[in-house]
This record gives sequence, C-alpha cells and structure tokens, in this order.
Amino acid sequence: YQSDPFLLSAPQSQFPAMLFSIPVIRSDRFEGMLAIVVNLQFLVERLQSSSIRGLEALIVDRAGRLVLTSNLKDNSIGQDMGASPLVQMFLSKGGAGARAAATSSFDLTEGGKTVAMVGTYCPVQSLGWAVVAQKKRKDAYAAVGEMISATTIWGLMALLTSLALSYFLSLWVVRPIRVLTETSR
Repeated sequence: YQSDPFLLSAPQSQFPAMLFSIPVIRSDRFEGMLAIVVNLQFLVERLQSSSIRGLEALIVDRAGRLVLTSNLKDNSIGQDMGASPLVQMFLSKGGAGARAAATSSFDLTEGGKTVAMVGTYCPVQSLGWAVVAQKKRKDAYAAVGEMISATTIWGLMALLTSLALSYFLSLWVVRPIRVLTETSR
C-alpha cells in the first residue's frame, strides 16, 4: 500500500508525509504488516531551493492533484491542478505512463490578467508523479535580453575603437607621403 501524501501534525509543526506498507505472509497466512511513514519535508525543502527568481516548482500525481509544493501555506495537498496547461500536458501524455519531459510556452490567467509563461514537467514513473516548474516568460528570458544588450554595447565599443584606430593609423601612414609630396612641389 502507498498512501497519498498528507499533512502530519507534530508538536509545533506540520510536515507532509506518506505511508508505505507491505503485508507479511507466511505459508499463505497473513501474519502482520510492515509499515513506514516517510517524512516528505526534504522534498519541500528541495522545491523551495528550486523556487527562486520567480520559478514555481511543484509535484502532481497521476490524476493532476497537488502532491507537494514549496508553498504549503497557500496551497493544499490534494488540490486539483488540472487547470495548469503543464499538468494538462502531463495528463494527456498518459499521466503516470508519460515517459519524457516536455517544455512549453503557454498563457496563464492570474487575477483576470493573461500572463505569458514558460514551463516544463518531468515524469517520475516509479511514483506516477510529475515535477512541474513554471516561470513568467519575461523573467525566464530576462538573461537573454541582458546578453543581447551586453553584446550590442561591446560590439559598438569594438566598432568605434577600430574606426578610431583606423583613422589615426591612416593619418600616420599618409603623413610621410604628404611630406614627400609637399617637398616635391
């Protein structure tokens, strides 16, 4: 048995957990079971460390429900994430049977506004989950804009430097010829 993730309360804290169990059978008789509760807080911390500079990372199950997110205060485990285009892509590719990651650009409606986004999902086949990461397109491509600006500035500087050097070198080369021409006259 593998449970869905749930919030487990401990004194002064809550953390996500899952229950795994297996029956103990001897001579075709049920003798008991072995069970373990797995604390998933380490996954939440990994998602939090990945969720920087506008990147939102989360994990969904084969039905498109939220398993874990870096922000458990604003989202609840089991919440339907089927409205997300990335989750829809994961589910359309077979959900738990999806074999490959996919990256896509899409539009998301937030607070009545349409926001251009880019994102990806990567299936975790052994659990039937997918890790989903998305970011606003303008934030995702901000580094590209900075590189274009820097390249343009450096290119213009190199062009101006080469033009100035060409001008002064041509004056240096032409000067002896001018002197010779004036002396000849």
